[in-house]
Amino acid sequence: MLRAVTHTIHTWIRRHAEVFVYGAAALLILGPLLRRGFVFAADMVFVPWPPMPHELLPSYPYELLLHVLSTHIPADILQKSILFATLLLAGLGMHRLTRLRIPKADSRAIYLFAGLLYMVNPFVYSRYMIGQYLIVAGYALLPWCISSFWKLTQKPKAIQATIAGFWLSAVAIFSVHMFGIALMAVTVFAVFEYVKHSQKRLLLQAIALYIGVTATATVYWWLPVVLGSSALQQTTQGFSKIDAAAFATAGTWWGVIGNVLSLQGFWADTQNLYQTSRNVFWWWMLPVGALWAMAIIGARQAKRQALPVLSPLLVVMAVGCIFAIGTSATIFASLNGWMVQHVPFFAGYREPQKFVALLCIGYALFGALGLQRLLALAKQGRDILITAALALPCMLAPLMPWGFASQLKTHDYPRGWYESRSYIKERCSGECRVLFLPWHLYMHYDFAERIIANPAPKFFGGNVIASTDPEIKGATPYTWTYIQQRIGAEVLPSARQGGHTFARDLATLNVQYIVLTNDIDDDYAFIERQEGIVLVKNTPSVKIYRVENRE
Repeated sequence: MLRAVTHTIHTWIRRHAEVFVYGAAALLILGPLLRRGFVFAADMVFVPWPPMPHELLPSYPYELLLHVLSTHIPADILQKSILFATLLLAGLGMHRLTRLRIPKADSRAIYLFAGLLYMVNPFVYSRYMIGQYLIVAGYALLPWCISSFWKLTQKPKAIQATIAGFWLSAVAIFSVHMFGIALMAVTVFAVFEYVKHSQKRLLLQAIALYIGVTATATVYWWLPVVLGSSALQQTTQGFSKIDAAAFATAGTWWGVIGNVLSLQGFWADTQNLYQTSRNVFWWWMLPVGALWAMAIIGARQAKRQALPVLSPLLVVMAVGCIFAIGTSATIFASLNGWMVQHVPFFAGYREPQKFVALLCIGYALFGALGLQRLLALAKQGRDILITAALALPCMLAPLMPWGFASQLKTHDYPRGWYESRSYIKERCSGECRVLFLPWHLYMHYDFAERIIANPAPKFFGGNVIASTDPEIKGATPYTWTYIQQRIGAEVLPSARQGGHTFARDLATLNVQYIVLTNDIDDDYAFIERQEGIVLVKNTPSVKIYRVENRE
């Protein structure tokens, strides 16, 4: 009996060795970040008590689950689990997709190369460094989404349509941007599969069910959008040419097209927010050239063997490249500008470099085919070739291993934040509001040792008023209520200029407390000079003022 169990376990491990490979790679990347404490990056701000979601946005199920789980599992452990699972799913998903599209590879290394490349590359590196972990989560699910849809085209049955609809809906939960990108990829594959399919009616029925399952699973957020009551629609409608310019794909170094083709060009790469391989290593362009060479060899191999993946994959990569370039001054500027103006919700991609995700899929599959061809040609030194190929992803993103080259670390909120939260919770409820200062969405916090998004609304609770203005080249704030506009445009400027109605102005907005952190990058001494503003709590990291003027 024991021998049979041992044999079964050994067989499972041997057949699913990729799980351990990608798991080990994820551990190598996260490394020191697995210590207790939170990992902070610009858009990645976790708090000890993830709040209950109130808006019916695509991420509602994720935020609800995070809120529920945090009552039983420490939030920092949940964060590390999400980061680990994202990397693992990215590798496994592409491994699975490559195995479906290249089913007769003579070496498992071909599949491992595709999975590692999709998991470790400049696109993933930049997104993690800026804290867009949900973008990466949606990206990690793209191969699963495409795999399930491809299976649907091969076996157009109800069960497969339901599974495929589940995967597409799951992408939206983590990233509505990646949901749109997944729709584009699936549409391309659907057209090519339909043209050659022998049972077109049956395929159309399966695709109709697939659409129905997806629409039903996502109705909670798209229906409010259609009805015009969603914050998602209100935000995207506010985007303009200023936003497109602020978050345009970077053209520094190799030009916009060259950056996109090398899986780079993220606008944040040029803002000195983190290190990039091109700024650290003189040889950074060599692995990029090797990737291009492998992809070209793979495309030629696909053409030589008349593989059905060739044409749709080239179209998908072309779509990703063109849209990732955005409205920057290239031959594609007018097309992208027209799309922004006339295609519903396309303006929501005010940071178009996200479309590079489609190139990552293409490079992984074509690169795997290229490796297969090179292995077939190599009469000796196959082990060296495999080792070099598996090392290529790390060479493309050499700053990812071990806590992103120790650029990210674990931290906790200061004791003063916890004390201030308790103080506010005991005294401010109902319609009581709290003004959080400094008035910035992004700023440097000493406890995080870097610039991060304002954590106060999540940390202190939903009654906090804080800035949502990114202050990036005039870009539109994500949400901008009347109260935020009034405080940012009138109340604070008036108080800074010596006005004496600060307390009365706040009182009319039902603001009863002010929380001011000591992470000050501006002069807030004017608060002490205002009548009706009383310091009630002073900690090394936070000061709390009570607004007493109730006129």
